[in-house]
Amino acid sequence: MKRPAFIADRREGILARWRAAMASVEGAGRAGAVRLHAQGGDRFGNPVGWAVETCTAAVLDLVAGEAAMDRAALAAALDPLIRIRAVQDVTPGEAVGFALLLKSAIRAEAAAAGAGISRDDLDAIDTRVDEVAIAAFDLYVACRQEVYEIRASEVRERSKAVLRRYGLMEGDPEGGEGEGRA
Repeated sequence: MKRPAFIADRREGILARWRAAMASVEGAGRAGAVRLHAQGGDRFGNPVGWAVETCTAAVLDLVAGEAAMDRAALAAALDPLIRIRAVQDVTPGEAVGFALLLKSAIRAEAAAAGAGISRDDLDAIDTRVDEVAIAAFDLYVACRQEVYEIRASEVRERSKAVLRRYGLMEGDPEGGEGEGRA
């Protein structure tokens, strides 16, 4: 069976295995992570579960596709989940490692189904999943940079406000003309 047909036929099983693997990895280090994944669905009531559900489905569809993966489409599919991971207190490997769990989910589903997927098709899947992991890492780094820039801007603005308050900076609403300006 060819890769696109195999993934299409076994889509729900692959997604269930992939999501379970993600939940178990996160659940090992976080109380309630498994519960959040299991609830799924509601974007505002459970944004993590929604992101996992939405992103995994979109990424699997891209991995299953015949054409070369479009980097923009892949980034759009990964974006909600990576943005959440970028603000969590996790290592970069933990943040993007979920992508690599797809390989074992597909292999486990192939073994359970007894599907006759060729070694070449499994190699093609591995290559496409590696592309997903690289795209996830690139997106994670960009999101972390954005977080750092926001934090630096906030610190800068707070510092300016303190300096203005004590008349040590131009633009002081209380008058502070004179020495000691920054």
